[in-house]
Amino acid sequence: MSWLSPAIVAILSGSIILSAVFLYLYVREREPWMGVWGAAWLAYSARFGVELYQALSHSTAVGPVLVNNLLVLATGVLLLDGSYLLAGKVTPRWHRGLALAVAAWTIVAATLALPVFYIGIAAWMFRGVANIAAGVVWYRSVTQSGPWGKITGVAFIVWGLHHLDYPFLREVTSFAPFGFMLGAFLEFIIAFGALIAYFELTRARLSESESRYRSMFEDSASVMLIVDPSNMRVVQANAAAAKYYGWSQEQLETMDMSQINTLSAEEIAAEMARAASRVRSSFDFCHRLSSGEIRDVEVFTGPIEAQGRHLLYSIIHDVTDRTRAERELRESEERYSTLFEDSLSPMLLVSAVNAGILDANEAAAKMYGWPVANLIGMTVADLSLDSAEIVAQEVSETISDGGRARTFTHRHADGTPFEVEIYSTPMHFGDEIFLYTIVNDISLRAEAQRQVAEYQQHLEDLVRERTAELSEANEELERASVAKDEYLANLSHELRTPLNSVIGFSSLLASGMVGDITDEQRRQIEMINDSGRHLLRVVDGILDLARIASGAVEAKIEKVDISRLCTEVADRIEPALELKNVALSRVIEKNVHAQTDPLLLEQVLWNLLGNAEKFTDAGTVEISLTEDEHATRIVVSDTGRGVKAEDAWRVFEMFVRVEDENGARSDGTGLGLPISKRLVEVLGGRIEFESEYGKGSSFTVVLPKE
Repeated sequence: MSWLSPAIVAILSGSIILSAVFLYLYVREREPWMGVWGAAWLAYSARFGVELYQALSHSTAVGPVLVNNLLVLATGVLLLDGSYLLAGKVTPRWHRGLALAVAAWTIVAATLALPVFYIGIAAWMFRGVANIAAGVVWYRSVTQSGPWGKITGVAFIVWGLHHLDYPFLREVTSFAPFGFMLGAFLEFIIAFGALIAYFELTRARLSESESRYRSMFEDSASVMLIVDPSNMRVVQANAAAAKYYGWSQEQLETMDMSQINTLSAEEIAAEMARAASRVRSSFDFCHRLSSGEIRDVEVFTGPIEAQGRHLLYSIIHDVTDRTRAERELRESEERYSTLFEDSLSPMLLVSAVNAGILDANEAAAKMYGWPVANLIGMTVADLSLDSAEIVAQEVSETISDGGRARTFTHRHADGTPFEVEIYSTPMHFGDEIFLYTIVNDISLRAEAQRQVAEYQQHLEDLVRERTAELSEANEELERASVAKDEYLANLSHELRTPLNSVIGFSSLLASGMVGDITDEQRRQIEMINDSGRHLLRVVDGILDLARIASGAVEAKIEKVDISRLCTEVADRIEPALELKNVALSRVIEKNVHAQTDPLLLEQVLWNLLGNAEKFTDAGTVEISLTEDEHATRIVVSDTGRGVKAEDAWRVFEMFVRVEDENGARSDGTGLGLPISKRLVEVLGGRIEFESEYGKGSSFTVVLPKE
């Protein structure tokens, strides 16, 4: 009788039970490691389901062997991940990389129909190493769970060693059942050891948390009480409370708040109800100490729930000194109001009704030249050069603004005017409003400011003169620039006619239509033709730039199907790319329309795609089209040689041809990109450029929707 199948059934049953246990605990506890281990046991169960099928059917097919080994690999990865999660560590990257490499080997070996030993050797070696690594994590990192973390770690290591010998002993008939039973035994030790370790760890953490919060309460320097609002009894008091009130903690915990708070029991109950419902959280009370002394306190309180009881926590701050200081400050303000009379700064007390002067100090009398008795009864209009209406309006606005600092012109008793700076602040005495006014004589400062203003005006006149000179010079530069553009345009026109003749006649000579020529003569004539064509392209580019600069190029705006235009330009460049074995990628949104000039935009796209084709010898050239509510974006990118960072600013300069890594310059005139940039600007858009040397370049045409 073979014990292999019963042994497989036993370990399969155990794995199913463990997967159910861990998945149930994950649903309840929401611990990620439990969910990962539940998945691991499911994979392990599936693996033994395949193993049982192989044993009963005596199948040696490659498919079940491959699935079996991949499930072994997945189990090892998941158990290791779960161990790292519980320990609060990040799974090292090499674990994942090694697992992927093993999976790849297993699949390749199965595809090549290698022997079963070679298909499974990598998966079992990885499983052994992963279990040993998980054991080390448990043994070294899960340290607050009593002995169970170490027991689990040792069991994992033993299980890993057992997996290392599995490929070599699996075919030994006498060992296979024993090996499966040993695996089941270790599996249960690890699973339940891990659960016990986790709950021990959780209990240790809860105990630590409780200890920490108890310490925060008991050892806090702040006075703290926990009170039952249903009967106003003190449930718990900390050492700071005992020290502050003068009663021991045991005595405080037998008292109710009516023995401490000076309010009546009904008032205390009402305030506790407000605190329990979170209507208020801060209260000002008078508390009684054991000595009978009454202290002012500020109480911060709120509801808590402990062991099914609804309680209130209270943090008590003694504010007796602060209250006394506030009272003394009020008395000080009243006392020091008498300093009004003795201040060296001129001060007036002005009525809000008619700007009448109700009081003045000696410093004000000295400054104005009137005795205090004369000042009292006068109005601010009597002192100011402004009319009574303006003074009344200023008083009203000062009260509305809550105070002002303004400059006025006042007069002395002899009629001499002088500049003053007035700081006015409204003050309330009962139902009346007054302006507390400090007056500073700023005649000397005002004179200095006038001198500064005159000097500033002189500087402004000089600046205007220099600005006019610069404007004239700038106009001259603009005229010179226009003349340059006209000259370039005329020169380009003059050059095109002879160049076309050179190109035409050299083409006739090269074709042999005017007589037979030698190979060397044909080669020389073709060089003349190529040079003429190159020069014609330069002349055409210069002419285009001159036309753009002079404003001769005008955009003929119409509704354009941008999607179709991009597709047509891509179709035209594709044959040239195919000759170089360069792929053309198109990511073009459909039905994209914009208000623009189709001919100018087509020239821009042709230049950009031609530039990409020229500098891309391998890889891909891509054109993409997207739009949003504001703009249409066309991106032409390539995997060519790119541009060095120090050369990036030069790509839109005229006649610039960037050198490659060998120092050689590219073919072309160096005018395509400058012309494209200026044409896009004529269309109201912009070109954005990005490049990484050795990896390629990207040009983005951004066109406004309107």
